[in-house]
Amino acid sequence: MSDTQIRVGRVIRERRKILGLNQGQVADIAGIDASSWSRIERGTQGWTPDVLDRIARALQVTPAELIAAADAPPEPPLPAPAAATDMHEDEREALAHLRRMSSSTRRAVYQLIAEVARSMR
Repeated sequence: MSDTQIRVGRVIRERRKILGLNQGQVADIAGIDASSWSRIERGTQGWTPDVLDRIARALQVTPAELIAAADAPPEPPLPAPAAATDMHEDEREALAHLRRMSSSTRRAVYQLIAEVARSMR
């Protein structure tokens, strides 16, 4: 395990907690096995650029932000997302629907949203 893996793993863990997600939830969003996610957070498992990209998207940041935050002084490196109270009613309703879906259906919806977002850039 490298020092970079450990530092990036800490940033990943901090960001996940900021988002209020447990390891299983965010691993599911990223399409990564939960035990692999845990090892990545601890810095005991490496990642490929593709895996880091999926992790970053699940955490609503870019891979560059994760790496830059790992190199930054130990302060809250990434801003917290808007509170649920700042969400539009449609967003809260969509989130409620997502939470009732099975993990495989939810993952498919996330992938669809990501694809639509990429096509709009």
